[in-house]
Amino acid sequence: MRSQRTLLRVEALEARTTPNVGGLPGGTGNVQAYLSGGNLYIIGDAGNNSLALWNVTPNAIRIQGSGTTINGSSTAQVFALGAGKSVFIDLRDGNDTIVLGDNTVDSNTRSLSILGNLRIDLGDGDNTVGLENLFVKGTTTIRAGAGADTVDIDTTLGQPTFLKGNVTATLGDGTNAVTGSTFGVGGNVSITTGADPDTIQLTNATIAKNLLIAANDGNNLITITDSDVDGNITRISTGDDDDTITLDSSDFKRLFILAGDGNDGVDVGVAGGGVTAVSLNVTTGAGDDVVGITDSDFTLASSVSTGDGDDQVTVSGSDFLGGLTADGGAETTNDTFNGLDPTFGNTGLFTVVNFEIVT
Repeated sequence: MRSQRTLLRVEALEARTTPNVGGLPGGTGNVQAYLSGGNLYIIGDAGNNSLALWNVTPNAIRIQGSGTTINGSSTAQVFALGAGKSVFIDLRDGNDTIVLGDNTVDSNTRSLSILGNLRIDLGDGDNTVGLENLFVKGTTTIRAGAGADTVDIDTTLGQPTFLKGNVTATLGDGTNAVTGSTFGVGGNVSITTGADPDTIQLTNATIAKNLLIAANDGNNLITITDSDVDGNITRISTGDDDDTITLDSSDFKRLFILAGDGNDGVDVGVAGGGVTAVSLNVTTGAGDDVVGITDSDFTLASSVSTGDGDDQVTVSGSDFLGGLTADGGAETTNDTFNGLDPTFGNTGLFTVVNFEIVT
C-alpha cells in the first residue's frame, strides 16, 4: 500500500515555472473592445487575432495586440471594469491566440483578476488560450470549434492561478490539448473534447468539487498527477480507439473510468505513486485492454470490468477495504488477472470471474 501523501490546498501551493503558451505569435485582424454595463466585451474578426490581457491596476485591464489592432489602433488600450463585473470574449473563426494574465512577450511577471465571470468563445481554427496567474471569482467558460485547440492553465508567480467558480472547457473536433499545472478550482471542472487524438493533462491541481472529463473518439491521452479532487465524483470517459489513462499520486472520492472500444491502457497508480479513493470503477469496451492498479487504497467496494478481447488486469500493492470484483466478460478469450498470489502484496476480498488465466 502506498504511503500517505500530503494533500494539496490552493492557498499553500508552491509557485513554479511551468511550460506555457510562450510569447504571442504575430496575429492579424482587428478586435473591437468596449465596456457595457461595466462588463468588458472583446469581439474578434475572421483574422488570426492575437491578444494579451493583464491588470495595470486592480480594476483596470490592459489589452495588447501582437499584430492585431484594438479598435483599429495598434496601441494597447486600458479598460476599467465595474466592481464585480465580467469579461466576455468572442474571437470568431481564425487561428486565434489569447493569454490572460501575461503580456505579449511572455514576461511571467503579470497577473489578472476578474471579479465576475470569464467567457471565451473561439470559432473554427487552431486556437490557443493561456490562463496564467489568473483569478476569476465567478465561472470560467471556454468554447472552441473544429481545429487543433490548446488550453493551458499555469502559474508563474507566487499566487497560484485560482478559478473560484465552475470551469467548463468544450473543444470541437481536432487534435486538442488541455494542460493545467499548479492551479486551483473552487467549483466543478468539466472538460469535453471532440473526435481526433486529444491530450488532457492535469498536474498539481486542487479541485474543490467534481471532475468530469469526456474525450470523444481518437487515441486520447489523459494524465492526472499530484492532484486532489474533493468532489464526490471523478468521471473519466473516452470514445473508441486506443486510449491511455494514467492517474498517479492523486486523491479522489468516487472514481469512475469508462474507456470505449479499442486497445486501451488504464493505470490507476504507479509504483511509488498510488491513488487514494473512496471507490474505483473501471469499465473498458471491446479490444485488448491492459488495466493496472498499483500501490493504491480504496475504502468501499470497487470493480474492474473488461469487454471483448484479450484483456489483462494486474493489481499490486493495493488495499481494497470493501473488496474488488473483477469481471473479464462473457466471451471466452485469453483474459488474464494478476493479483491473487500473496507476492502481489494486496489486501481485501477479491472476486474474480470470467478470466481464463488467474495468478
